[in-house]
Amino acid sequence: IVNNAGTAIMLARMMEYGEAISMKTVTISGQCVKKPMNVLVPVGMPVKEIFEHTGFTQDSVRLIAGGPMMGKAIPNDLFVIDRAMNALTILDNPADNAIACLRCGSCSDHCPAGLQPVRIAMAVKEGNTEEMERRQAMSCVECGMCTYVCPSKIDVTENVRKAKRALALQKKK
Repeated sequence: IVNNAGTAIMLARMMEYGEAISMKTVTISGQCVKKPMNVLVPVGMPVKEIFEHTGFTQDSVRLIAGGPMMGKAIPNDLFVIDRAMNALTILDNPADNAIACLRCGSCSDHCPAGLQPVRIAMAVKEGNTEEMERRQAMSCVECGMCTYVCPSKIDVTENVRKAKRALALQKKK
C-alpha cells in the first residue's frame, strides 16, 4: 500500500533503479519552530544532528516523532530518523503548563474508541493494571485527540501508551 507521494517516489526509484530508501524528507514544524522547514536527511541520522544543522535547540519543549496527533512523544533528541518517519513536531512542553485534571470529560467525549482516557491515566498513576484492563486501554488507537482537547494540558495519550506497555509486560510474565 502506498499512502503518500514520498513513498510512491521512493518505490518508483527502488523499482526502476534498485535504490534502497536511504534518504527521507522530514518536516520540522510546531509551535516552537520559528521557521518550519522540510529537510532531506539520510535514514539513520540522529535528530540531535538535524537540530544542530537547523539551529534549533531542545530546551523545555515536547518533541514528537511524527505529527501532533498520531506522533509519539519522545523524551529527548537521542533517536534517529527511520524510514517511516516523515515529521518532527516541536510543541510547548505540556508538563510545564499542566494542571490537575478538571474532570471535564472532554477527553472521553472526543475519544473515537469510546474510552475514558483520563481514567486509564489515573490507573497508570496508581499502577493498577486491573483497572487499565477494565478500562480497555489496549483499545486505544493513540490518535492524540484526548491530549489535544485537554484544557488541563495533560499528556493523556502518553499515559494511555504507558498503560498499554504495562499491560503488554504483564502478559509476558
